[in-house]
Amino acid sequence: MNHIFTSVLGGSYTLDPDNIKTIITDLDGTLVELRIDYKNAKNESIKMLEGIYPFSNDFFSNINTLSQMYERSTEFLRNIGCDSFIHEINIKMSRIADKYEMDAARRTSIFPGVLSSLKQLRGAGIEVILFTVNGESSVDYLLRRFDIRDYFTYVFHRKLMFNFKHYPNCLSYSLKKNGIDPKRTLIVGDSVIDIMCGKAIGAKTIGITTGMSDYEQLKKTGADFIIKNFQELLSLVQIDSKD
Repeated sequence: MNHIFTSVLGGSYTLDPDNIKTIITDLDGTLVELRIDYKNAKNESIKMLEGIYPFSNDFFSNINTLSQMYERSTEFLRNIGCDSFIHEINIKMSRIADKYEMDAARRTSIFPGVLSSLKQLRGAGIEVILFTVNGESSVDYLLRRFDIRDYFTYVFHRKLMFNFKHYPNCLSYSLKKNGIDPKRTLIVGDSVIDIMCGKAIGAKTIGITTGMSDYEQLKKTGADFIIKNFQELLSLVQIDSKD
């Protein structure tokens, strides 16, 4: 028997749990909270970028995120025919992010209910994929620290491209390569970028309010469902929580 859930936002969206084979989840803000020192990370990134190319003094702002700095600088350089700098920026910005992510990873804790929820999802035969913009070193560290690596079928993290969540084709290619149907997939994340990426590949999207974006931001972006914590995901896919 199929159990049909209407979107928490109302409207015509429904979720058939029997049709869900894969769940793709973000890391920071969804499973754990990484309190990254963004102020110093951004200051260091600006100095690095200005050392590669003489950007104007007002080109970057402290209100820009690291992702926005990356996008802004690489787009500018591409437009003026200085593509040769982009690879260097990708490497150096990733190293800066890695350093601050690792510092935050050593101090963080996993959100309540995440461990038991991951265990129950895998026990129900649902493939779970970790999809994060965080770097390999901090991701591997967190997977080992909380002993959760075995719950994930695949782990996709920042490696080839600093800002790869802005390019849904990267995820689409990885899913196709591994025989995963986006139409039978849920994407769970705390940022509007997670939602936009999920919608771009044709998956159902679930916003979670434990991280970067609040309810209204996730709703405005078009999340099909919004949950307050990762454990609420079990209700959507018709798994009785054992906590």
